[in-house]
Amino acid sequence: YNLDVCSFGAERELTVGELDAMADTYIHVELRNPTKGIDTIEGYLRETDDNSITVEYSDKGRKKTAQIEKDNIRFVRIAVKL
Repeated sequence: YNLDVCSFGAERELTVGELDAMADTYIHVELRNPTKGIDTIEGYLRETDDNSITVEYSDKGRKKTAQIEKDNIRFVRIAVKL
């Protein structure tokens, strides 16, 4: 027998419109056009406005922030941080 236990929506895809209500959520973002060689970012959603989002992420132990234009988001989902 196999028992598969999961949480519905633990890593579900989000729409760009849902991001406004997801402040301080750990997310995974894939970009359409890579910026500074970065095509994916995982971090905490800190701010949203009409045109962009701000994600705080860790790069080699240092906290950094990235401002991402909503038009540049190819895929975004909730991420589980272990």
